[in-house]
Amino acid sequence: MPADMPPPERPSGQHIVEERLVGADAAFSNDQYQDAYPPGIERSFWHIARNVTILKWLKNFGMDKQRLLEVGCGRGILVDYLLGKRIDCIGCDLAAPRVPAHLADHVFPATDFRSLPIATRRAIEGVLLCDVIEHLADSVQFLCALPKFLTGLTRVLVTVPARSELWSEWDDHFGHARRYDLAMLRRELDAAGFDLVSARYFLHTLYVPAYIARRHRRGTITSPREAGWLHRLVGGALVFEQLFVPSRVPGTSIIGIADIRRSGAVKRHR
Repeated sequence: MPADMPPPERPSGQHIVEERLVGADAAFSNDQYQDAYPPGIERSFWHIARNVTILKWLKNFGMDKQRLLEVGCGRGILVDYLLGKRIDCIGCDLAAPRVPAHLADHVFPATDFRSLPIATRRAIEGVLLCDVIEHLADSVQFLCALPKFLTGLTRVLVTVPARSELWSEWDDHFGHARRYDLAMLRRELDAAGFDLVSARYFLHTLYVPAYIARRHRRGTITSPREAGWLHRLVGGALVFEQLFVPSRVPGTSIIGIADIRRSGAVKRHR
């Protein structure tokens, strides 16, 4: 966070918006958090590849210079990574995961983005929705609420799980409503008043293993305790492949950047 910018004020009761929380029924349970985020999971190849990919896109599209809010940030893995890269970022989550002490001024659990202090909301220029909207029954309604309550918002970065043919027990367990393709993501953003600037599949090499394993029983996510070098190597390879694999070749995830449509016209789904 820049030295001349004070840390955001913590949410309090006087700031709570009285409307029903958008997506409140999609918040992770404690069991889901324990399954998805065992200690040390941030060192896994998947998080390494996703974090580096997100950072690359933030820089390529100028969002690294904006004040960012990650909505649905969990315990702050991405926020922590971006802060380490000197990017001004805070996060909030509807659930109440255990947040590391060093992130206490940057990550706000049990907090809807609409209940953040007004001054904090007005300062937000970019929003990160990283594996969030696939949990929502009505993602368009949620997306429509972003510029309404974040009045300085200009751009969003979105990541989502990709390809319906990869649906597995993991999707059921983590409460996914859908897996996306590029056209579906464009339609939802368009319907909510956003213009998709760029999008691509990534994690291409994981597509075939995910397809083969989709009918197997769900196992357990474990954190890398040893062979951390292997996770770094695989994570780096998953980023490197984006240099030569065409963007429309399916992967297990999609990343996209969209601008808010300032005309105010909200289109319907096509």
